[in-house]
Amino acid sequence: MNKMQFLIHIRRRVYIFMSSVIGIHRYFKLGIFLVLVCLGCILVSVPAVSQTQLPNPIKIGVRTTAYPIGNNVRPDKAGGFCGIFGEQLKQELASKNKQIKVQYIDVEPRYDGLNQGQVDLECGPNSLASNTISTTKDIKFSNPFHQTGVKLLLKNKLAQELMSKDKELTDIKIGVVRATNTFNLLENRSDIDEFYNSRDEALNALDNDKIQAFASDALIIWTLLKKGVNHPKKLHRKEYANSGYTIYPEISSEISYLIKSPTEQYAMAVKDGTRFATPLLNAINSTLTRKEIDQAKEELNKYEKGECVGFWCDMKKALSFFMEKLWEIILFFIAIISNLVSNILTTDEQKKYARLIAGISFILCMIMIVIKFVIWVV
Repeated sequence: MNKMQFLIHIRRRVYIFMSSVIGIHRYFKLGIFLVLVCLGCILVSVPAVSQTQLPNPIKIGVRTTAYPIGNNVRPDKAGGFCGIFGEQLKQELASKNKQIKVQYIDVEPRYDGLNQGQVDLECGPNSLASNTISTTKDIKFSNPFHQTGVKLLLKNKLAQELMSKDKELTDIKIGVVRATNTFNLLENRSDIDEFYNSRDEALNALDNDKIQAFASDALIIWTLLKKGVNHPKKLHRKEYANSGYTIYPEISSEISYLIKSPTEQYAMAVKDGTRFATPLLNAINSTLTRKEIDQAKEELNKYEKGECVGFWCDMKKALSFFMEKLWEIILFFIAIISNLVSNILTTDEQKKYARLIAGISFILCMIMIVIKFVIWVV
């Protein structure tokens, strides 16, 4: 190779090297730009990640053992306290810029949905005191939303005998379900005769007169009285009130519960150890302080006192108020309309009856006004 060829060869090598350097420099800038874009996306997404610590949707397990707490469960809606709570939970999270949906799932038995990972929280008659039961391992509870106690489901006649002291609790057979807080409270009482593995077993014993009373939480007893059992996984039972049963102690009794003071505090339950357990509990507790939840809590208290609650009950109350307070106006209008009709009627007999109705209505109206006035003055 002569000197000229060597120089040309070196020149080509240098040119290729410089071209590579310029190319690397150019693509290096592009690489740096792409890296910065990716970092920016990551930084922007950090708040979104912190907002999605909660699952979406939040799956709420609803137990229907106590009707006013949970009933008519569908994926998008549930009745009772749990349904109201779910809607308020969505609003509470929305107020913190977290647009999270909720889904309702009918769960039974207690805590099974949580332990199986089917739901994120459970809403039902779950007592804080039940944390001593084996099924509550790794279960955490929210602040309480209702306070209640133990009552009995038994025949009307037997309740009257207990109220009149003709019989004592020690004279009757009482059944209770194992692995419940009621069982823990009554286990050592001398008047508890039978223990059962499920509520169905205990109610079968009650229906077959093997026991004379069934002990459970007041809201559960009221549900059995007014609604019976309609759960698809349970044996269907009609309302016990229609079969001559009642609740003991009665509402009018000086003693509210079988054990004098309230012994149960219901709370929401979540599975401990999950990545969202703490933020979910915080969201639940914040939701339980909302004004709408306070109103729902009051509905639970009314139901436990035997008061009618719900839309139809409100309609009945409104109608009752209308009939009680406005009878005078009704009668007055009947009198006027009857008098006007009498002028339209053609025969004397028809006119006679129309005027008679008008006269009687007017007289009754005046009598009611006078009676109410006298009562008000006295």
